[in-house]
Amino acid sequence: MNSSVTTVVLSGLHKISTLTSRELTIEIFMRWKNACEDYFEIKDVKNEKKVTHAGTGLQDLLVQDWYHSDVARLCSLSWDDFTKEFKMRWLSSDWNVKARNELTCRCQTNEELFKD
Repeated sequence: MNSSVTTVVLSGLHKISTLTSRELTIEIFMRWKNACEDYFEIKDVKNEKKVTHAGTGLQDLLVQDWYHSDVARLCSLSWDDFTKEFKMRWLSSDWNVKARNELTCRCQTNEELFKD
């Protein structure tokens, strides 16, 4: 695994997922977002507390600084608005182009079976 890419640390459904330091990709962002949403459902987290809970799992120092320097405003956002702002701030500006290129360059190998 590339050590320059951010990872998601899943500590089970009863603890918020951790987003580690490094370059954030859309795949890792989506894993983190989905893991947080699973946690919210299991723990029955109210809408107004979702951003606060997710904020405790941010480990990168720059992301923590961004979050804590504007915590009151960020925590007042809905989860959807927070994740949109998070994505705009921390994903590279061409993340969608990179994802599209990676997807269009994929091909099935002889070892992979086609599933209906």
